[in-house]
Amino acid sequence: DSLLDELSVEAPGAGELQVVPWPLLLRKRVATRVESSERYPWIVLATCLWGLFSVGFTITILSNSIPRIANDLHSTENVITWVITAPLLTFAVFGPAAGKLGDLRGHKRVYLYSLGGVCVFAALTAAAPNAATLIACRALGAAIGAAEGPASLAIINRTFSSDPRPKALGWWSMVGAGAPVIGVVAGIAVVEAFGWRWIFVAQVPLTLCTLLLAYTVLPDVRGQRESSFDFGGAITLGLGALSLLLAINQGPDA
Repeated sequence: DSLLDELSVEAPGAGELQVVPWPLLLRKRVATRVESSERYPWIVLATCLWGLFSVGFTITILSNSIPRIANDLHSTENVITWVITAPLLTFAVFGPAAGKLGDLRGHKRVYLYSLGGVCVFAALTAAAPNAATLIACRALGAAIGAAEGPASLAIINRTFSSDPRPKALGWWSMVGAGAPVIGVVAGIAVVEAFGWRWIFVAQVPLTLCTLLLAYTVLPDVRGQRESSFDFGGAITLGLGALSLLLAINQGPDA
């Protein structure tokens, strides 16, 4: 009742108009019930890990389907190789900056924005008309998805007490390292059965469901607004990591 009283608005010609944000009320009720559960930390862990898996799994899932994609898009295999290389590079480069951004703006907020960006670029990837668009969408999606790792790690660290935390971090490490491996192994079968575009079509509703779940159950971790983002350091680190990774990746061919 007190919440409704605060949301009451007086309107001309009417005594009182109540504006009730039902999604907010529903989210508050569900979150209150979930947070009171003894399993709440593990619900948070499962939510974080699903988002982490959805990003890592798709980065490598096309690695064994390059000839087929090149044929579909009337391109060459050398060009389509960047469908794998570009996401790996951007994922590695933007990860540290995303972690600092979460410290400043709040890890839950960064996690949600990252999931939303992954969903958008999954849809764009599924509709890519040519190789250049496909590579760009994959790279940008991985850059935004890089925030999933540090944001989920920070949320898990703050949700679990010291005793069960090592177990939770073990699950995080296993999913973070295992998702790209599963993507490589399962990629051929999935692409052969459904086609490479349908992988990203299916990723959209799954990511939206994860986004809704994360918005409801993840704890709010406030950022340190008194600190500032080191743009110079982020750019220097990004350029250095990018140069090193490019040298490792393209050095043998050069």
